[in-house]
Amino acid sequence: MDLFFIRHGESFNNALTDVSQRVADPPLTERGQQQADRLGAFVTTGGHLDQRERESGPPFHQVYCSPMLRTLQTALPVSEALGLPSQLWVDVHEVGGIWVDGIDHSPGMGRGQIEAQFPGAILADEITDEG
Repeated sequence: MDLFFIRHGESFNNALTDVSQRVADPPLTERGQQQADRLGAFVTTGGHLDQRERESGPPFHQVYCSPMLRTLQTALPVSEALGLPSQLWVDVHEVGGIWVDGIDHSPGMGRGQIEAQFPGAILADEITDEG
């Protein structure tokens, strides 16, 4: 079994020069969306695999991501290109989850928001309407 870990595209927070302007669950920048789109095109080519692996079957069998907006936006072109739904795991994120200086807790998007923006995504039971 091969596992490929892919970091999200450039987010609003990544592009900031003033970290005091960070937001809790930033979207991708235009550049980040372009990166995600290129990733979706790339994974369908099998270019990340050696020749034997390319000939042995589909390049991916599952797509997993965290429920963070930037990861959902990055996973969407990959999921669409591969014809696989994004499966959300709440435990797949950086240490501390959503972080903004001075904010103790931010729940992220709620179940309804995710379902509306990313139809077809498979949500973990732990993701509630409260986020």
